[in-house]
Amino acid sequence: MTLTFWLIASVMIAGALSILLPPLLKRSPSAPIGEREKVLPLYRQQFAELEQDRKNGVLTDDQYQQARRELERRLLEESGRTETTSTTRLRLSPRLVAGALAVLIPLASVLLYFQLGNPLAITHPTVPAMPAQAGSEYDHQSSSGLDALAERVKGKFGVWVFRDQSYLAERYGRRMGAYRLFACRADDGLRGYCILKLRQFERDPRMGDLRMGTIVDCVFDPDEPEVLDSLLQSAVTKCRRENIDVVFCSASLGEIGQRLRRHAFIPMPGTLNVAFHDRTDTIGANVPLGSWHVMRGDSDADANC
Repeated sequence: MTLTFWLIASVMIAGALSILLPPLLKRSPSAPIGEREKVLPLYRQQFAELEQDRKNGVLTDDQYQQARRELERRLLEESGRTETTSTTRLRLSPRLVAGALAVLIPLASVLLYFQLGNPLAITHPTVPAMPAQAGSEYDHQSSSGLDALAERVKGKFGVWVFRDQSYLAERYGRRMGAYRLFACRADDGLRGYCILKLRQFERDPRMGDLRMGTIVDCVFDPDEPEVLDSLLQSAVTKCRRENIDVVFCSASLGEIGQRLRRHAFIPMPGTLNVAFHDRTDTIGANVPLGSWHVMRGDSDADANC
């Protein structure tokens, strides 16, 4: 799969270059007569006419000298413009542009793919996400594997709230009817899940009649980003089916931010304030924010969405 992908990508880049480069590499026909060669005969004729007028007594010596100086000044200005034009043409050499494109297009294509694409999809098959039924409380199907998943990933985040079954039941409880739970499962059990909240605003002073979806929580193994991709895709698909106007997701974890951008989410500046009490004295003072797994569902802020 990897070899086939890069072969196809190389053929497409080569095709683009084959269209762009040939016109630039063709030799431009040389100009039959340069600008300087065009104007010099005219000025020679005018100098000769001045000399003839002085000999015939039409011009006095003072008039002749004044006219000659004016003619010389115009000749210098014309020569300066011609040299500037020639220098500019040399700077915009088509061959130089062709060489730059031959290097920049393949390089930019690879960089953009690794920034906006999904390189892991080349070697890792996407695990399909299966939306679980959302009822008034967690049923056995939706809650199965939550404890095992929390134990498996708890050491892979810098700081997070331990999201086992008891925590989620306490956090959402019978309010689960306002949320949608999407679970990604495989033969070895639960691989990850995300929780989506849908809300219809009505004549709200700020939101008007906006229909908004918010991904309030998401748990996955950072070593399996394809699971997060599948969960995000399922949540966005659900929002489309429900005619949701906008989908939000607030997350401090760097891995989630990267995958959100790959799913066309737009970063928005904001402020995250967290207060915590470290009873175990295990949270260092210099833990970077990007390693904290804090989402909107960890607070009461999801009541506003």
